Amino acid sequence: MTLEIHLRIFLTKRTTHSGGRAPWSDLPNELLEVIACRLHNKTDVTRFRSVCESWRSSILPFQETLILPQQVPYLGPACPPELERPLLLAESTVYRLSPPPADDGGCPMASSGSTSWGWLIKLNQSPQPQPGRFHVMNPLCRHQFQPLPNSFPKVIDSLQFRVFEMAKSYTLQFSNLTYCNYKVALSPSPDCPSLMIVASGVLWHIKLGHGRWTAIDDMVSQLSYEDVIIYQGKFCAVDELGRTMLVDSSMHIMEIASPSPIMAGGDKKNLVVSNGELLLVDAYFKVPYFRVFKLNVDQRRWVEIRSLDDQILLLGHDCSLSVSARDFGGCKGNCIIYADSSYRVFDLDDGSFFPVHRRPEYARIFHPPSTWSRSSPGLPANMAVFCTVGKFCAVDELGRTALLDSSSLHVTEIALSNPEEMARCHSNRKKKLIESNGELPLVDTYLFRESPNSSARGQKFGVFKLNVEQNRWFEIRSLDDQILFLGHDCSFADSARHGGCKGNCILFTDSSAVFWCSTWMTVAFRQLIKTLNTLVYFTHHQLGLGQALL
Repeated sequence: MTLEIHLRIFLTKRTTHSGGRAPWSDLPNELLEVIACRLHNKTDVTRFRSVCESWRSSILPFQETLILPQQVPYLGPACPPELERPLLLAESTVYRLSPPPADDGGCPMASSGSTSWGWLIKLNQSPQPQPGRFHVMNPLCRHQFQPLPNSFPKVIDSLQFRVFEMAKSYTLQFSNLTYCNYKVALSPSPDCPSLMIVASGVLWHIKLGHGRWTAIDDMVSQLSYEDVIIYQGKFCAVDELGRTMLVDSSMHIMEIASPSPIMAGGDKKNLVVSNGELLLVDAYFKVPYFRVFKLNVDQRRWVEIRSLDDQILLLGHDCSLSVSARDFGGCKGNCIIYADSSYRVFDLDDGSFFPVHRRPEYARIFHPPSTWSRSSPGLPANMAVFCTVGKFCAVDELGRTALLDSSSLHVTEIALSNPEEMARCHSNRKKKLIESNGELPLVDTYLFRESPNSSARGQKFGVFKLNVEQNRWFEIRSLDDQILFLGHDCSFADSARHGGCKGNCILFTDSSAVFWCSTWMTVAFRQLIKTLNTLVYFTHHQLGLGQALL
C-alpha cells in the first residue's frame, strides 16, 4: 500500500476509536520509517524530528552526504602558478516560509481554505572570510539584503513558521569576493561530487576535491551553451538553439532535445524543473516577451505550451524555480517573475507585464509581512518616519503607513498599500510625511525626463491626504493657503498668510549649491533664508500644473 493509504487507515481508526483528533505521536513505526526515507534535506528532517519524542527517536539528525570544499581551482587563461588563485564556492538555499495554519501569523491576506500565504528567502553560506555565517540574499539576484527590513524576523522559529526548502544554488567567487559570471550546477552524488558551469558559452566540468577543469567534449554546442541545471540526478545543459544534453558522472553525453529554428530568436534560455517536468523559458528582454516549452521525451523535442496552470516560474541569476500560486495568497498562476533592473511579472494569459511593486500580492512574495515579526514590531521597509500625536508614523514606498506607539511599541496600520497611485514611477522617488492643520498629507516626489532626447530631468510631485475611515491615501489638487516645506531632515507646513505668499505650493531643495529666489518671495522670507549656513536652491510647485516652475 502507498504511504497515503497507510495514513488514511491510521487516521480513520484513531478518529473512530477516540472520537477526536488522531494523536500523531501514535503513528506506527513502519509509517515513520517510510516517511523518513523520503526526507532528503536538513529542513525536512529537522521539522520531522521536532513533532514529538517518538518521531524524533525514529530518525537520526540529518547528515550531510557532501562536505563542500571552500575552494576550487582557478579557471582562466594560463598564467604563473602564483597568480592562479583558487575560486571560492558558495552555496545558497531558497526557502518558502509560511505562518502556522492555526493563525497564519495574523496576516490579513491569509485564508482558511486551500490558499496559504508565504514568502521566499534565500540564505547564502559565506565561504570566506567568515565561513559558516549566513547572509540574507535577494531571492532572484546575487545581492545581499543590507540592511534587513525592520519587519524581518530576528529569529526564524519552526514553531512560528513552516519552513520548506525550495531550491539550492551555487556561485563561484574570485578572491576579492566578486562573483564570476558563470551559471553553476552541482551534482551532490557521494560517489562523484562535481561541478559543471557555463562560462562564455563553454561547458566546463570538475570533480570536487581533486583534478582540474575540463571542457565537455561536444563540438556541436560548445561556445553556445546558455544554461545548466540538475535534472533527474544528471547535469542538463541547453544551447542557444534549444539543443539539450544530459551528462552523467562518467561524462557520457546524451541528446534529449534536438535543435530547432523556432528556438533561435530568444536572448536567454533558462531551464526549470516544474512538478517533475523539464521546462525551457525563452526570454526576449528587449520586448519583453517570454515563450515556454515543455520537453517531449519520446519525440526528443521542445513543445511550446500556453499554460502553466497554477505555477509561477521565477527566473533568477543563479537559480530558477517553480512555485505554486496557492502558496502565495492573492497571486495567480501561469506567469513568470524575472529580474532585470527590478522584479517584473510576465502574464502568459495575455502577454502583459508589470513591475512587482505595483501588485502587493506579488511584492509580498519577496518581503515578509510586518505582522510576522514576533521579536520586534514590524515597520515598513524603505520608509519615511516622523512623529505625530505622540506616536511615530512611517510610510513605505507603496504608501503603506503605520503608527508606532513609543511606549508599548504597538504597531497600527492606518493606510494600506496603494501601488497604482504610489508606484507610478519605479525609481528616483521619495515620500515625505507632513502634519498640516491636524491632517496628514503625504508628498510623493519623483524625477522625470523632460524630453525623450534630453538628459535633463525635472521633478514632479503628487500630494495625498489620509482618509482615516477607509485606511487609504487620496490624491488632492489643492492645499488651500498652505505651503509645504520639504527639507532633507525636516518637513513642515505653514500658512501663506504669515509671509504674504500665495498658498497651494511646495518649497523644496535639490542638490544644487546655487541660491535662487522667486519673485513672489517676501522680504521677510529672504531675510530668513540669509540666516542659513548652507546655500540652498529653492523653487515652488503649482499643484495644478504638474511640473516644477521657477
